[in-house]
Amino acid sequence: MHRLQNRSNSLAQNLALGLSALVLTTSVALAGGMPEGYAASEPEPALEPIFKQEPKPMPISEPEPEPEMIEPAFPKYQAAAYGGLQSNLDGSVSGNVGGQPYSFDTDWQPNFGDLDFSFGLRATRWDSESGGWQIDYNDAMSNAQSSDLVGTQFSELRFETLNITTISRIFRLGEMESAPAFTPYFGIGAGVAFADVVVSAQNAGSPAIFAKETELTGPVYSAQLGLEYDMSETVVGFIEATIKRVDLDVDVTSTSLEATLYPYSVNVGVAYRF
Repeated sequence: MHRLQNRSNSLAQNLALGLSALVLTTSVALAGGMPEGYAASEPEPALEPIFKQEPKPMPISEPEPEPEMIEPAFPKYQAAAYGGLQSNLDGSVSGNVGGQPYSFDTDWQPNFGDLDFSFGLRATRWDSESGGWQIDYNDAMSNAQSSDLVGTQFSELRFETLNITTISRIFRLGEMESAPAFTPYFGIGAGVAFADVVVSAQNAGSPAIFAKETELTGPVYSAQLGLEYDMSETVVGFIEATIKRVDLDVDVTSTSLEATLYPYSVNVGVAYRF
């Protein structure tokens, strides 16, 4: 019984000593320091990285590439020569000879019968697959029919070597589905004409007048309708019908002439495109 009581007292004493030590330690920590003899542990130094990252260079902006020039998918230029049969519609002429007025109708004809051969040259610049500008030079001629000069002051009236130059807008209508090698086209234009005017006339009781002069005749209007045929990538054949209106207003030796001519023709030609 005494031993049990002694053990209980010893356990109580040990417990009291432990609590006293715990209270003492807590009080010292709250007071801001450890008792002398206790050294605070130093913080470990920070580790430097083994590999240092180099600063990234600023990107250099490269100049933008210049846009490439795209060549058109169609030939831009075309040069052609053609020939055909030409004639004229009927018309009238008026003016004066030596101060005496005149006016009569006539069947304008070429040099040989009702038809004559004519030729021409032209150049075309296409600005798209369906349209372009064309300059055309054509040689035609028109003569007043001799039977129509009976009873007038004239024994001869001719507009020979009628040189007509026009600028036209040309329109292609697209390839024909049933015949893709053929392409129809049409054009309208305007220009000027020069003519070698030959006049032989005489008023009653006055001396005869004969003159041959080259004159600027006046404005010209033209229309054409044709069909192209692709003979190769660079060679084109064509057939077309053309009609022109030529307004003439000229003065030659003591004679004035005013007339409207309508030369028309059917032409066959070859063109080189590039």
